[in-house]
Amino acid sequence: MKTILIIGGTGTIGKAYAKHLLKEQNYSKILLFSRHEESQVALRRELEEELKKPELERVKFVIGNITDFRSVQRAMRGVDDVVLTAALKHIDVCEENPDEAVMTNVIGVENVISSCLECGVKKCVFLSTDKAVCPSSTYGATKLLGEKLVLDANKFGSTKFSVLRCGNVSGSSGSVIPYFKKLLNSGVKALPVTDVKMARFWLTTKDINFYLDELLKDMEGGEILVPKMPSFYIKDLAHALSPEAEIKIIGLRKGERINEEILNKNQDIYEKENYFLETNKCLKKGKLFNNAKLLNEINYSTINNNSWLSVEEIREKLKEI
Repeated sequence: MKTILIIGGTGTIGKAYAKHLLKEQNYSKILLFSRHEESQVALRRELEEELKKPELERVKFVIGNITDFRSVQRAMRGVDDVVLTAALKHIDVCEENPDEAVMTNVIGVENVISSCLECGVKKCVFLSTDKAVCPSSTYGATKLLGEKLVLDANKFGSTKFSVLRCGNVSGSSGSVIPYFKKLLNSGVKALPVTDVKMARFWLTTKDINFYLDELLKDMEGGEILVPKMPSFYIKDLAHALSPEAEIKIIGLRKGERINEEILNKNQDIYEKENYFLETNKCLKKGKLFNNAKLLNEINYSTINNNSWLSVEEIREKLKEI
C-alpha cells in the first residue's frame, strides 16, 4: 500500500481530506505535515474520539515548515503522493507582509517540488485559487507563481505535478461564514460587506475531496483542474445566515476584487461534466481527458456563471458545513 503526505494537514482542506482518506483503503499511511503544534494536538484528539485504533495507526503527525527545505525533505522520504495545501491565504495579511507571502507561497512551493523530485514521489497536487488568475493581490500573485513552478517541474524528473484551482472553501477557518457567525453570536446587527455586487464561488471540502481523488487517480502531470461551482452574492450569504441582518457596505480591501475569474483564456480549455481542464498544447492527454470537449471560447467567472445560489439555497447548503 501507498503513503500520502498532506502538507498543511491540520488546515481545513488538509484535515477534511485526511478524514476522507481514512474511510478508504488507498493509502496505508497518511502523514499530516504542519507547523502548529496546537493544531496537531487538537486534531489528534479529535481523531482519537472518532476513529478506532487500526485507523489511527495509519496517521502520523509531522511538525515542519515548508519554508525549511530540510524539514520538508525529511517528511518526504518514502512518500508516494503529496497534496500541498499549505499557504498564507488571507489577502490583507499577504498585502501587509509580502515577504512572508513569498517565503511560504513561492519559496515553500519550490522546497516541496525539489523534495518531491529528490525523494522519487510519484504524484504531487498543488491547491491553488481563483485569485491566481489575472491577480490583483500579493496573495494571488504568489499563488500564480506557485502554479507556474509546479507545472514547470514536470520537465525535471519522474514526479507528476498538477494543480487543483478552486474558489473559496465555504466554512474554512478565517473565511466569511465563520466570521459572520461570530459577529451574529456577539449581537452585531449589521454585517460588513465590501460591495453589494461582490460575488464568490461556492465550494465545500467534500467537493475538494472528490477532485483530489480524480487528480491523484488519473493525472498525467501538467493539468489544472477547475471545478464547476455555483456563484453567490456575499450580501445573500448574510441574509441566509440572518434574515434580519442589516448590510453595512465597507468598501474593498487592498488587493480585493468584486468578481473572481478562474480560467486563463490563453490556454486550451477542455470541459467535462463536473469540471474544466486547463492545459498547454503540448500536454499529454491522459484519462482525465476521456469524453472531454475542447472549447473554442469560455468566459467562466463568478459573474458570468450559469449557476447561482438563491438565499434559500445558500441557507440549505449552510446545513452541510
